[in-house]
Amino acid sequence: MTNMLLGTRYTAGDGWFCCLSHFYRANHLHPLFWCKLIFMCRFSNAAQWITFAPVSTVATAYYGVSNAAIDWFSMVWMVVFLVCFLPCSWIFHHYPLAAIYTSCCLNVVGAWIRYIAGSNYVWALVGQTVVSMAQPLMLNAPPAVADSWFTPHERSFATAIATLSNYAGWAIGFIVPPLVVSTSDSFSTLILGESVFASLVCVCVLTTYRAAPPTAPSASAMVLREPFRQAVVNVLKNHRLCLLCICYGFVVGCSYAVSTELQQFADPFGYGQVEIGLLGLLFVSCGIISGTVMGWVLGRVRIHSWLIRCSFTFSTVFLVLFTIALQNNIKPLLYVSTGLSGAGLIGFAPIAFDAAVEESFPISEFVSACFLNTSAQLFGLVITYITAYLGNDGAWAVTAFVGAAALLSWLFYPPSTVVKRRMSELGYAQHTL
Repeated sequence: MTNMLLGTRYTAGDGWFCCLSHFYRANHLHPLFWCKLIFMCRFSNAAQWITFAPVSTVATAYYGVSNAAIDWFSMVWMVVFLVCFLPCSWIFHHYPLAAIYTSCCLNVVGAWIRYIAGSNYVWALVGQTVVSMAQPLMLNAPPAVADSWFTPHERSFATAIATLSNYAGWAIGFIVPPLVVSTSDSFSTLILGESVFASLVCVCVLTTYRAAPPTAPSASAMVLREPFRQAVVNVLKNHRLCLLCICYGFVVGCSYAVSTELQQFADPFGYGQVEIGLLGLLFVSCGIISGTVMGWVLGRVRIHSWLIRCSFTFSTVFLVLFTIALQNNIKPLLYVSTGLSGAGLIGFAPIAFDAAVEESFPISEFVSACFLNTSAQLFGLVITYITAYLGNDGAWAVTAFVGAAALLSWLFYPPSTVVKRRMSELGYAQHTL
């Protein structure tokens, strides 16, 4: 049988348990794939997205433009994603390996254009646009790669690791620029370092990444996926998945807005550049820890609905505390609420990806992830624009959107968890025993 997602032929005749043992014998590089997965899922790409946010004051001096113009280094990613998500989904659906290689090359080319551009804002934005074109191919890959490479009890954790590698890139982008950039003269050094790092990551992916293991790790990896056009139609007909996409867009869009506008939130209240970078690092790091724990839990207990509702409510409470602490300069509360709001906003991401795959199976994992991320980019663009317009009060807008997602989840999102993929695997195991 052929895995339509990755174009790889697997033998299923020996049954599920034999298939599992064959997988571990045949795929001797399996443990190293965790590292490949993280490299593939855009450490470098995410770091380049957020580079300008923690040092926006220096960036305005370097490029000679306004804060609003610097915001477009972030917002252009959301615009490009909305334009390219369907073509990129089709490409990944049919040519996954070529798509991953192309995304890595775009990441490198765009990084070097930014460096060569120097202080020319227009060409730097062109380079940033080229880098952002790699995002639709990279950002949606984790659920598909996890399903093709990992066994059922590892799959949710692998999805979490791959998804959160994106946020690890954010963490790098928050802490490194404030340490490297003290004046506008040192800005080119930062861009050069990111270009070299992107080149090294590209070499690693091009020389080591394979599309799929020689033997399927799970029964779901052997199931024929729906044709691309039919998959898109079925996603739009799935009301439960559409509600999840809306809530995901609210919450992750808010995390984009906080990351982009953090310095502009904090500047009027006397916070320095390094301190803002540390707040961003705390926000992202706590989210990575939370998401990793959530991924491990989901590999053992299928309670997506309750985790989604609780994470939204948790985030709303601590965003209120974050805004109050920020505007009243209560630093202990500010640091605690920043970390815990990040734990809720970012830790929710792997739950959503895993829930979307379970609810939409046998639709391609890449397609369901694409709709989640499209919603996040659309709402991220809108929320970032609103928060930039509101200035000091933008944090309250973020809180309102997350609160709306919490309300929607409690009122309309069913408490029962749908696990179509898991049930398909259990049925396959019973059939082959």
